[in-house]
Amino acid sequence: MGLNYLAKILHPDLFSGLDPEAIHQEYIIGFQILDCDPTNHGVFVRSEE
Repeated sequence: MGLNYLAKILHPDLFSGLDPEAIHQEYIIGFQILDCDPTNHGVFVRSEE
């Protein structure tokens, strides 16, 4: 997850089609088998946008 967020933060124009939150959500549901939305539960990445 970290590389997805880092790529988006460091090069937002280059990775404009990358959605780290959607990838994170897919990981949480598919591999952790949790019903959790990473955008509403916890602080995983804090960007200065």
